[in-house]
Amino acid sequence: MIEAALQPLTGIRQLRPDYLARKLRIEHEPSLDAELICQTIQRTGFEATLFQGHDQVEVEAPRRAIRVDLWIATALLLIAMLFALVNLSHLVPAFAIAAVVLAGIPVAKNAWRAVCLRQLDMNALLTVASIGAVLTGEWLEAATGMVLFRFSLVIDEASKRKANDSIRALMNLAPATAHRLESDRQTLTVVPVELLEVGQIIRVLPGERVPIDGKVIAGQSSVNEATITGESMPVNKEPGENLYGGSLNQEGSLDVEVRKSATDSTPARISRLIADAQANRSPTERFVDRFAQVYTPAVIAFAVALSLLPWLVSAIAPQYLSMLGDGSFSEVWRAWFRRALVMLVIACPCALVLSTPITVVCGLYQASRRGILVKGGEFLELMGRVRRIALDKTGTLTVGNPKVVRVEVCGDLSVEELLGQAAALEQHSEHPLARAIVEAAEAATTTTAVVESFEVLRGYGVRGKVNQLEMVVASGNYLQTLGVETVDDGDAVTRAYVVQQGRLQGYIEMSDELRPDAVAAIEEWRSLGVEQTVMLTGDRESVARRVAQELGVDRFLAELLPDDKIVRVRELTGQHKDLVMVGDGVNDAPALAAAPIGIALGTAASDTALETSDVVIMQPLLTRISDLIRLSRQTRAILIQNISIALGVKLVVLGLAAVDYATMWMAVGADVGASFLVIANGTRLLKVKQESMEPPIPQEAVAP
Repeated sequence: MIEAALQPLTGIRQLRPDYLARKLRIEHEPSLDAELICQTIQRTGFEATLFQGHDQVEVEAPRRAIRVDLWIATALLLIAMLFALVNLSHLVPAFAIAAVVLAGIPVAKNAWRAVCLRQLDMNALLTVASIGAVLTGEWLEAATGMVLFRFSLVIDEASKRKANDSIRALMNLAPATAHRLESDRQTLTVVPVELLEVGQIIRVLPGERVPIDGKVIAGQSSVNEATITGESMPVNKEPGENLYGGSLNQEGSLDVEVRKSATDSTPARISRLIADAQANRSPTERFVDRFAQVYTPAVIAFAVALSLLPWLVSAIAPQYLSMLGDGSFSEVWRAWFRRALVMLVIACPCALVLSTPITVVCGLYQASRRGILVKGGEFLELMGRVRRIALDKTGTLTVGNPKVVRVEVCGDLSVEELLGQAAALEQHSEHPLARAIVEAAEAATTTTAVVESFEVLRGYGVRGKVNQLEMVVASGNYLQTLGVETVDDGDAVTRAYVVQQGRLQGYIEMSDELRPDAVAAIEEWRSLGVEQTVMLTGDRESVARRVAQELGVDRFLAELLPDDKIVRVRELTGQHKDLVMVGDGVNDAPALAAAPIGIALGTAASDTALETSDVVIMQPLLTRISDLIRLSRQTRAILIQNISIALGVKLVVLGLAAVDYATMWMAVGADVGASFLVIANGTRLLKVKQESMEPPIPQEAVAP
C-alpha cells in the first residue's frame, strides 16, 4: 500500500522493509522533500519518522490493543447467536448488524485507504463481503466474519511481536552506556555510548558487555565473543588485543581504548547489514510475489463469475437453471452469491505473502547468531544448492601466518644483510609472506636498510631501491621475466627470491600451518553433497600439490595471478550458480566478487570484506560453511512448508466454497489460521540448535 502511495513521487531510491518489526526504511534523493514523503505515508494510515544516515532510531510499533468496540461487538454477536438458538430470529438482524458496524468501522477505514490507492487488501475484500452478506440476509455470517477478522489482527500482531522481540534480543549486542575513564585515570563517568570518541578510555567491569570496539591497554580477562563470532569458548584478552563491542567480559576488569565510533562499531555494522539484507529478496520471495499478483485478481474474477453465473444461465439457457440449485431464481442466485463472497475473502494473499519473508528474515538472524553475516535472502537460499567450493590457500586453508624456516645466500650478501634488506622493502607490503620476512628480520635484530622507492609487483612480489641499489623480492616466475636463473630443486616450499642489481643474492623459504579444521571441513562438505573442492593459489605447483594432498581437495590450480583467479572462478562457475569462492576478503576481493557467492572468512574487523563479499564468517572456521549450508537447507524446507500451508488452506476453502460447503467466517478463520501457522513455522528457525559448531581438531599439519 505504501509503495503504491509513493509511486507517483520522483526520487525514491529504495524501500527496505522489516516485516517482523513492521517498519519500512525509505531512502530517497536529497531533492525529494522528506516532509512530503511523511505526509504521503500518513495519508495511508501509517506513521513515518525522519532520521538521517545510519542513525539507529527505534520506533516502537503501536500495540494493537483489544479495543472496547471489539468487546462490545463480540457481546452483540454472542447475543445474536443466542437469539438464533432460542427462535428469536426477528431480533438477530439488529444485533448482528450492530456487531458488524462496531467491529467493521476500523476495517472499513483501512479498506477506503486501500481503494483510494487502487489496492485490494484483506480489509477491502472483507468489507465488500460483509456488506454483501448483510444485503442478502446472512446476518450472522457477516458479524462472525468481521469480529473474527478483528481478533485475528490482534493475534497476528502478537505473534509477530513475539518473533520480533526474540530477534531484538539476539541483536541487542551492546549496552547503551559505558564507564568512561577520565583524564585522572581514577574517575569513572557513565556516558551514553554515542558520546564516546575515538581515543578515549573506557573501563569494562566483570560481567559487563563491551559497549564499543576497542583495544585493551590494561588488565587481563576472558571474554565471550559468541554473540559476534559464534565461538562459545571464552578468549583470553591482554593488552594490545582487540575487543568487539557486544562481547561479554567474564572475569577481570579491562581498560579499553576506543577505536571506532558507536555507529561504526561491530554491533552497529551487524545490525545495519542484517537490516539491509532484507531488501535483497530470495528467488522464492520474488516468485511468491509474482504469484500473488496473479492469484488475487484471478480469484476475484472467479468470484464475480460465480455471482453472475445464475444470471447468465437464466438469460442464455433458462432450462438449465435447475442444475445450479433448487428453488426460485432468487434463492439460487443468493446461494451462488454467498459462494462468491467466500471467494472474495479467500482471495486475500496475506498468508502466502507472509510465508516467505518471515522465514528468510529468521534465517538471516539465525545465521548472524552463529557469527555468519549473509547479505540477503538470495545468498542464504543459494547456499543450500552449493555443489562446488573454490578456496584460496594462504589465509583460508592455511592460518595465514607464515614463518621463515630457512634463508639461503648465493651472492655477496650475508644472511643478516639479505634478510634485513628484504625486510626493509617488504615492510611496505600487506601480504602475509611479507609480514613473515619482516618478523624474521626483527627477531634476528638485523640492521634496517634505507628504502628510496617501492613498488608492488601484483601477484609476484615487490621491488624498489634499497641503499641506492635496485632490489627485487619476488617469486621464481617473475625472475624468469628478468632473465635471472632460479634454484629449482623440486622442493615443495614457498620461496621468495632476492635479486640485487640484476643478480640473484639468495632466497627465503617460508611455511604456513594448515587450519586445524580444514580436513574435517572438507570431509563434512562432501557429506553434505559438495561434489568438488578446488584450491586456487599463486604459489608454486609443487607447494600446491603437497597442500592439496594433505587436505584432500579434489583439484588445485597453482601459480595464479589475481586476475587469473577471476578468470578461473568464472570458468568454474560456467552456466551454474552452485559455486562458492572462499577467501580472506581483502587480497581475494576480485575473485570473491566474480563468484555467484563470495565468502570472506574470519574478517570480523574488515570493512573491505563487508563490502566485497556476499557472506562474512566472523571467525576463521571453515566448518561454519557447513553450518550455513545446513541452515540454508532448513530455511528452504520451511519456505516450501509455508507456501504449501498457505496455498493448501486456500485451495481447500476454495474447493469447499465452490460446492457451497464453506461459510464466510470459515474463510476468515482459514486465512487467519494460515497466517498464524506460517509465522509460527517460520520463526522455528530462531530455535534451531547449533550443530557441530565446535569441529573436531585433527593433528596439526604444517604446509608451506
